[in-house]
Amino acid sequence: MDADVCVVGAGYAGLTAARLIKQAGATAIVLEARDRVAGRVWTRPAPDGTPIDIGGTWLGPGEDHAYALVAEMGVTTYPTWNEGETVFAGRDSVKRFGGLIPPINPVALASLSLGMARLDAMAKRVPLDEPWSARRAKAWGTRSAAHWWDTATVPSRDGHGLLAAAVRGLFNCDPGEVSLLHVLYLIRSANGLNHLLSVEGGYQQDRVTGGAQTMADRVAAE
Repeated sequence: MDADVCVVGAGYAGLTAARLIKQAGATAIVLEARDRVAGRVWTRPAPDGTPIDIGGTWLGPGEDHAYALVAEMGVTTYPTWNEGETVFAGRDSVKRFGGLIPPINPVALASLSLGMARLDAMAKRVPLDEPWSARRAKAWGTRSAAHWWDTATVPSRDGHGLLAAAVRGLFNCDPGEVSLLHVLYLIRSANGLNHLLSVEGGYQQDRVTGGAQTMADRVAAE
């Protein structure tokens, strides 16, 4: 194979790079280890054909480039269902609840709130344009998110577990695989962890018709 540029990885970053190279009049080859495109975004059909997003799923306010790609690829979005009760699956039980506060013991809830407040405070010290220039960027960049709450004074095991679940949901990987700086940068870009975890007006506001992988499939075909 012969091309002007070789792009490694067919996630959304790699596909976008290849698309821009092609639009600029050059040629690109994309190498991908998996047998599919889209990286941490993965849509699988249920037995009845319903598309199920297993990886990255949502779009929300501020993600202008993603919404622009939706429009360019001729895809549509629809609001995430946000009515009725929420299901909370703990270690020993499954409970339903209304509102925003999960049905966990007060110590765990306080621990979770403390951890979120500390992450928000740290994130405010990360510059959006140059996150690597933060005063503690080197220390944060060489520690994983999991290492931070294992060593930070977040007093409850349940609080640790809920923070870990949030990072897994946001990054679609284990917290030990994500640097603390990366987590803080994402929180800073969303103006707070609550916005990342919210539906209406938050980063989980909209879903992609046909599944989040649809755009990647269309870019690859293009």
